[in-house]
Amino acid sequence: MSPEENKTATRLVKNSAWLFGAEASSKIIGLATQIIAARYLGDKGYGSYSLAFALSGIFTVFLDMGLSIYICKQVSHYPEKANRYLKSVFGLKKILALPVVGALICLVLLMPGESEIQVVVCAIGLALVVNGFTEMYLAVFRAFEWMSLVCVLLVVQRALFFALGFISLFMGYQVVPFAILFLVVSVFSLILARWNMKKRSEGEKPLLDWGLSKTILKKSLPVCGIFLFSYIYFRIDVVLVYFLIGDAETGWYNAAFKWVEVLALLVASIRSALFPTLSRVYSDPGNQFQSICKEAVRYLFFIGIPLTVGTFALAPELVKLLYGDLYEMSVQILQIMVLGFFLICVNEFAIYLLLSADRFSEVLKVVLLGSVLNIVLNILVIPEWGVIGVAAVAGLTELFLFSMLYNCMNRFSGKIPFFSLIWRPALASVVMGFALKQVSWPLFPAIFAGVGVYFVLLLLLRAFNEHDFQVMRNIFNRTG
Repeated sequence: MSPEENKTATRLVKNSAWLFGAEASSKIIGLATQIIAARYLGDKGYGSYSLAFALSGIFTVFLDMGLSIYICKQVSHYPEKANRYLKSVFGLKKILALPVVGALICLVLLMPGESEIQVVVCAIGLALVVNGFTEMYLAVFRAFEWMSLVCVLLVVQRALFFALGFISLFMGYQVVPFAILFLVVSVFSLILARWNMKKRSEGEKPLLDWGLSKTILKKSLPVCGIFLFSYIYFRIDVVLVYFLIGDAETGWYNAAFKWVEVLALLVASIRSALFPTLSRVYSDPGNQFQSICKEAVRYLFFIGIPLTVGTFALAPELVKLLYGDLYEMSVQILQIMVLGFFLICVNEFAIYLLLSADRFSEVLKVVLLGSVLNIVLNILVIPEWGVIGVAAVAGLTELFLFSMLYNCMNRFSGKIPFFSLIWRPALASVVMGFALKQVSWPLFPAIFAGVGVYFVLLLLLRAFNEHDFQVMRNIFNRTG
């Protein structure tokens, strides 16, 4: 490995570590908040809360319009234009916010049922709109690779909502005040992110460039479509379960889904750290782009496969500890849903990899087909199989997406040797899962023991190469 590649690899691992720390901390806090909400609100109240997020998220995709990806990509190329891009993107967002909020209000007014769910959807929808503005600042921070700042901002937002939400629920307030608190915390987070951006900005403030704004909007439209259809195939199941089955079943399903989502977002820190670098090196001569792709897929298998097997083996203990006996049905849902988790890890990375290489049309086609497949299969299986069928459809959708995205990656980044990358972590994970099923230890000792068994087996199978050890040595030897 050349000194330049070694330096790049070290920086990427350090950035990934920062973002993983941010995501780990914020998502663990977020999961704790969801657990408290599930326990205090009950399955029906939690089902309403889950529906509000799923419905509102569809509308707020149109507020982002792929702008966060675009601004991160462009600022990583042209850091001196960061303020100009940010000013133009915010001008666009202010215009886009009006129809988005209007559509959200119309949805609230047209929704059947009690007024409580309407207030919850409205509060959470507005909070997600505010978070959309905050994400623009975070995208710039990621482009400059200020990962420690991203870490702090994410953790502060989640920790504050957890603290205030816990106090609210402990005092006996139900889902409406809980949702309004989420809106208040979102506004505070936007103010904090804006203050940090202003503190780091230099020179005069740029004027709003509407010509640049129009260019940004035009180029980000394909990414908007990608995000929209990605959101549909990943979240539409919650909406379908609510309207076709009921609110209690929605609570059970979302309890299982939340664990998978948290794990997926933790692993997503890797692609978030890689995206600015991949965008920069794609057009550079040499094979750095291809090398980063293959190494990233290898690490994603190292992480995703043991998490899949471990969650499947420990699902009964996890659900009982996190949610209690009321959510017993979530055990089977989680075990079925998590079977496709390692594919989620690779699929998320593949989408961002293709975006960094400007393969927008290919990604849009894949996620569109995935969304159609997911909706059709859910409508077919829900009457017969209920939430169990929905969990199975989620896994089948990820398998379909993986087959399509894997072929796309092979076409332009060189063939990725699937079997040689997967067999070692797969074998080590299966042995780890078998060991976990043989013991009846408490959950946390079992988790630590499983991690230990897995890494020992990886060492015995010679899964790590000299490159891995060299990068780790560089990280621990660096003082700056």
